[in-house]
Amino acid sequence: MYKDRIVDLINKKVKDEEKIIRLLLPTIGIKLNSDKAEFGLSKIGGLPPIFEGSWPLLQHSHMTFLGQLSLSQINSINKILPDNGFLCFFIFTGDVGYRYPDKKGEFKVFYIQEGNSSAFIRTDFLEVPIIKESQISFFEYFTFPSYQESKMEKEIMTEEELDIIHDIESEILILINENCETEHQLLGYPRALQGPVEFWWAVKYLGLLEKDSYTAEELFLIKSEAENFILILQINFGDPNIEIDYFGDSVAYFGIHKKDLQNGNFDDVVLVMQNT
Repeated sequence: MYKDRIVDLINKKVKDEEKIIRLLLPTIGIKLNSDKAEFGLSKIGGLPPIFEGSWPLLQHSHMTFLGQLSLSQINSINKILPDNGFLCFFIFTGDVGYRYPDKKGEFKVFYIQEGNSSAFIRTDFLEVPIIKESQISFFEYFTFPSYQESKMEKEIMTEEELDIIHDIESEILILINENCETEHQLLGYPRALQGPVEFWWAVKYLGLLEKDSYTAEELFLIKSEAENFILILQINFGDPNIEIDYFGDSVAYFGIHKKDLQNGNFDDVVLVMQNT
């Protein structure tokens, strides 16, 4: 529904539409509502549906279950992630100092294959922070890269073309969300609030320190890796449907390296969090 209308928008606004269209990436949008999800379907909050094994810990405290994606729900529109099973997301909501819990070990992403019933211990008797459950529904659309990303630099975009892309992005957001807030999504380009997310994914993945400037050699490594990441979940904590006070109106971007995705390795997922 949205895909065709987005292409129509581009055709009406752009002379060289092919240059603009090839920048687009297929994206799966997420809408939340306050209903509880049926067993085994996608949701934010609540408890995971599979109850044996080990619940992830940090500092002897249980992490918070952020939500799950049921991949069988999106296998007709998802050409990148596995066809079935679950992606389950946990994040630490205790005290890690005056920063986000975005370092390795402070969050966890699990891929649980269909039929695997050995994932998480029952939590009826555990004191774990629980987010109010919200059901997820999905839709298809497209996203553009941030103007700061290397892909835009390679295309040598003019100021006029960048302005047109900005206008199209605003119309897309109005089309799908009736406002211009950052969306929840998976796949596509992350909608960055503070600089290109892929750059900081690569910094974390390479084990480099976050700093204001990098050497030419470091920049080469970072930019070489930055294009190898896939967005597996973007969540905007400013959504009133997500009743969690720990992160304000920040946005979480979970990314996975392409080679790790090919190998089914979700242990090295990286997390970047930003706010305005």
